[in-house]
Amino acid sequence: MWCEPKPHEKLLVVYTDGACSGNGRPDAVAGSGVYFGPDDPRNSALQLPEGAHTNQRAELFALLWALRYARKHEEKLRRFVVHSDSTYCVKAWREWLPAWIQREWQNSAGNPVANQDLWHEVAELRDVLDVQVELKWVKGHSKNSGNEAADALAVQARQTCKAAREAAANPTTDTAVNAADADAPPQAKKARKSNEPKSALPGLKAFHTAADELDAALRQSARELAKLVASVDSDPESALVALAVLRKQTVRRLESV
Repeated sequence: MWCEPKPHEKLLVVYTDGACSGNGRPDAVAGSGVYFGPDDPRNSALQLPEGAHTNQRAELFALLWALRYARKHEEKLRRFVVHSDSTYCVKAWREWLPAWIQREWQNSAGNPVANQDLWHEVAELRDVLDVQVELKWVKGHSKNSGNEAADALAVQARQTCKAAREAAANPTTDTAVNAADADAPPQAKKARKSNEPKSALPGLKAFHTAADELDAALRQSARELAKLVASVDSDPESALVALAVLRKQTVRRLESV
């Protein structure tokens, strides 16, 4: 969320973090978090851009997003301090990045640097930012309130991404049946309807009807959320507005069931 810095905010301190479940597996799911302070509207739970989902990539994207913020508002800032529990990000920022560039994005073993799409932008921002940027390492899960808050945002983003994937992979059965009915001849529709199981208990039938309606409402919102997640990196501000609208629509859908 691209909110303006506070008028007195010449020094800005943020915490970044990443969260990943199934790290190293093809089905891994990750998210990033950037924390500005208690109840700060800029606190952000971020979906990863295209590419593999890994813990390092999630940590790096959180750092990149924070640097983008500093670049956007650099005329109002003098010093920008980023706290991260990622040794990967801190060491790369302090030591490895110049060497990678000198070796044309090869690491010390002669292999291509991982996450180059993100590191390229980090390197560009490092060169052009007219702000004193400091990247400080903080021990993770050590009861540091800023780190814990950034971690919570990253976990929230990871869970949102996981829910969107599950919704996309499991479209509602009713949709598939209705699509099949649309092209079926009248005799087939009648036969399908006659073969549907009939409940002997009216109350049970009413329950299943209500449950199906609730399921359809939730899945519709989940599909719309998945589309929103896919577009958030290109326009975060519009995505945030659309998310608020979707939240209200979901409430209305549930109330109408």
